[in-house]
Amino acid sequence: RVFLSHDEADGYRHHSASRRSNLHANAGWRSGGVENRTYLSYTDLKFDIPNVITRDRLRQDPRSVLGDYDTPQDRATNIYLRDPNRDTRQLRLANRTSWGDESLRHILGVYWQKVDDTFTSPALSSPTDGHTLGLQWSAEGRSGRLAYRLGMNWARTDMDRDMRTVSATG
Repeated sequence: RVFLSHDEADGYRHHSASRRSNLHANAGWRSGGVENRTYLSYTDLKFDIPNVITRDRLRQDPRSVLGDYDTPQDRATNIYLRDPNRDTRQLRLANRTSWGDESLRHILGVYWQKVDDTFTSPALSSPTDGHTLGLQWSAEGRSGRLAYRLGMNWARTDMDRDMRTVSATG
């Protein structure tokens, strides 16, 4: 199974455009009491942030952002120059195997994920580079009228984050 999607929007306000692309795929097989499935997921997302405006500006020109006019506040916090936005990509690869029957079924999963995420506000940019490796196990079964499920989950994430100031001139 493969699923692709893409959407884009200009946004209601100035500087509020967005785009998102997704790919989700999985493939698997089943034989007897054993089933294996592999998953791939990728998301690419970017959106601009119009930021706040005054109540008066909201009433007069609700689509505007700071930078649309020549007021001292527009010049000081010009959104077009500061360009607040979020730009993120996430890649995930996972595999799950299960075996057994109704009396006892084991499920073992492993996954790896990479996140590249940069959030830029009017004053700060914070790029994040993250890697996660995870392992999950569960056992579920039935003994007479008793149904049970046990599980364990382990994950390790390394996440580097950098904080950078953004100048008013871009």
